[in-house]
Amino acid sequence: MVRLRVAATGFALLAGLLLVEPVQAITITAASSSRAHVQAAIDAAASGDTVVVPPGNSVWSTGVSIPNFKKISLRGAGMESTIRLTVGRV
Repeated sequence: MVRLRVAATGFALLAGLLLVEPVQAITITAASSSRAHVQAAIDAAASGDTVVVPPGNSVWSTGVSIPNFKKISLRGAGMESTIRLTVGRV
């Protein structure tokens, strides 16, 4: 009886794992190249996601913050398209 219960529990756990859908990474494009919009996109991202900084010119007085636990990619639209100037400390 005990073996049957353990086997049934193990089967139920295995079946539950098989039914869980894998989490898909997504790409989040910031609303603009402004620091506030890029930070908002970073905050909305989950590990594995990519945050894209769209084309545009921006002047940032501070940098953005990516928590250590959040493993994301931060990508610009290209050297000719995304221009960011940081004034002061980086």
